[in-house]
Parts: sequence; structure tokens; C-alpha cells
Amino acid sequence: MDLRALPRSLRILLVAQSLSSLGNQVLMIAVIWYLTGLTHSPHILVWLFAVAEIPYLLLLLPAGVLADRLPRYQMAVVMTALRVALVILLTALNQWGSVSWTTVVGLVVLAEAAGALLQPALGAWMTSLVTFDDIGVLTGARQLSGHVASLIGPALGGFLFGILAFRGTLWASVLGMAAGLLGLAGARRLGATRGDPPQPRERHSLADGWHYLRSQPAMLRMVGFFSVTNGLNNVEAILVPLLARYDLHLSAWAFGALSTGFGIGALGGAWVGTRLSARKKKIPWVLTSMGCFGLAIVDMGMVQRGWQLAAAYIVAGCAFAIVEVITGTLWQQMIPSTMRGRVMSTMSTLARVANPLGYILAGALGSWVGERLGLIAGGAAICLLSAAMFFSSAVALDDEKITASAS
Repeated sequence: MDLRALPRSLRILLVAQSLSSLGNQVLMIAVIWYLTGLTHSPHILVWLFAVAEIPYLLLLLPAGVLADRLPRYQMAVVMTALRVALVILLTALNQWGSVSWTTVVGLVVLAEAAGALLQPALGAWMTSLVTFDDIGVLTGARQLSGHVASLIGPALGGFLFGILAFRGTLWASVLGMAAGLLGLAGARRLGATRGDPPQPRERHSLADGWHYLRSQPAMLRMVGFFSVTNGLNNVEAILVPLLARYDLHLSAWAFGALSTGFGIGALGGAWVGTRLSARKKKIPWVLTSMGCFGLAIVDMGMVQRGWQLAAAYIVAGCAFAIVEVITGTLWQQMIPSTMRGRVMSTMSTLARVANPLGYILAGALGSWVGERLGLIAGGAAICLLSAAMFFSSAVALDDEKITASAS
């Protein structure tokens, strides 16, 4: 992955986005530890993550339409500024006194709503700034910058929470997210209107993305697969922090440090994914990586030591990054620039539709069979689904169609 293929200003923007992601990672570690300590209930995380998915399910489709009608750069700046303002508000409220769990969850949900409106505009704008041949490099670079934050953010968030408590950690997250906003605002030199869609002659519809996906059955089938596996992956998002806190008896700092293993694995996975995305046969690599991801979650359910959890995170991070880079590159290359907002937002909505159910399933499994068996069941289900897709002759045929369409 040769980052020199990207304009210097775009590389600076990627660094700024990494800082913003770092601030968000610090924020989520602080929120998780604050809420579980405040309520002493493991179910609070179920409600937090499930409710935080609602803005994406409701807003991604209209956000995609707006991204194909409005200036994408200005839309990205406004939504990023709104996210920063909401975190500042949470920080100020906590500065004046202890905040209730409902206030914390409410402001997090509003911040996620701004993120849902931001995602299609920012992705479509940045992709339009590079040539077709460099889309894979940009996708890998975006994954790399995000996973650098995953590498540092959890440990930093846990460390800051341990010495500065919730209040100080919130201020640190504000600084990181504000740096991302400044970097995006400074990207005007890239050309604030470059990558903006032409004024549409026809009325855009929320269903445009769905109609496009129906014309690409292989892509639609893979989106359905990711919807199910995303829901099952949320078993890990809920149960691993609970396992770390209540079974392994890890502190916020220790859990944050160990979970940086995900970022370590993702750095290597982003590099591998960029190389694999240049190959003709892509989907088999995606499904193999998803199987490895499921195995890593199974292993998380059997760990007895902190280092074992870190090793499982490394494998999971590597597999996840490979999948993200390959599929992200493929989809961006297939979708026309004037439709990227609508199609990508439709794909994201479909891929996330099972997320709330996954969070609820995680809570149910945690209550019925415990964190360990819940993780083993969720990871095993991902492995079985990946194997079924891999050995399906229909998927092998669709892989040929996808590759042909992308070339």
C-alpha cells in the first residue's frame, strides 16, 4: 500500500480522521466503564448499543440521498461539528455534577445520529478525490487510520479513566474529536466542491440504492450475509467487556490495554487486505477471513488469562480489517460516483439492520448461559455461516459476476 499515491492534503486529512476516531474510542471506553459502574447492571450495555443503532437505521437512507444532492464537503463539516458539540455538552454537564445514565445514553445516541448523517457524505466525498485505480489505496488508508485509533484508543481511554475518572476522559475525547474537525476544515485546499454530485435532473428517491442492489444480486447476497454476521458480532461487543470486568476482574486500564490487540491485528489486516483487493478472486478471501473472525470470538469465550484475550483480539482485528478493505474497495469501484451516497447508505442500513437484535441476543445469552458460552455460540454461528457461503456454488458464480462487473 503506497500512501504516496494519495495527495499530501488527503494524507493529512486521514491523520485528522484518525485523531477523531481516537477521541471516539476514548469516549466509548469511558462511557462503558462509567455506566457499568453507575448502574452495576450488565444489561445497561445492551440498551446503550441497541439504542445507538436506531439513528443509523432511521437516518442512513435519507443521509445517502442528501449526500447525492447537497455539497458533500460542507455536509461532512457540519455533521462533524455537531458531533463535537454534543460531546462538549456531555462534558460540561458532567463538569457541573454527576450525570444520569439516561442523559449519557441520550447524548451518545444524538452523537450517533450526527455520525449517521456524516458517514455517506464523507465517504463519497473522499472517494471522489482519487482516481479509480487509487480507490483501493484510499480504502486501505482509511482502514489503517481508523485501526491506529483502535490500537491506541482503548488503552488510552482506560488509562485516563483510571487516573482522571469520567470527567477527565471526556475532555481528552473532546480534544481528539476537535482535532479531526480542524483537519477536515483545513481540507478546503483539496477543493471543497470537488467530489460533489452534479445538480440532479431527476428526483432522488430513498429506494434508488435498493433498486441498484437488485440489479447486482451477488452484492445484495453478500450484504445479507454481513447483516446476519454483524448481528452475531455484537455478541462479542457486549459480552467481552462483561467477561473482562466480572469474570477476569480486569480494570479499565487493563481491559483497554488488552483490547488494543484488535488494533494491532487490524494494522496488518489493512495491509494484507489492500494487496488481496487487487486480485481477481476476492470473495473467497472475504469469507475465509470471516471464518477466522468467528473462531477468534469462540476463543474469547474460552480465555483464562488477559494475554489470551489480547491474542484473540489480534486475530479478530486482522480478519476484520481484511474484510473491510476488500469489500470497501470492491463496492466503491462498482458504484457510480453520482449514486455512491444512496447505494452505500442502503448497504450500510441493510448490513446494520440486525445489529439491535444482536445486542438483545447478547444480553439474553449472557443471562441464560453466561458470557463464555454466549461468545462461543455467537462465534460458532459466524464460522458456520461463512463456511456455508464459501462452499455454495451460487456464491462462487456470483464471485465471478462481481469481479467481472468491477473490472
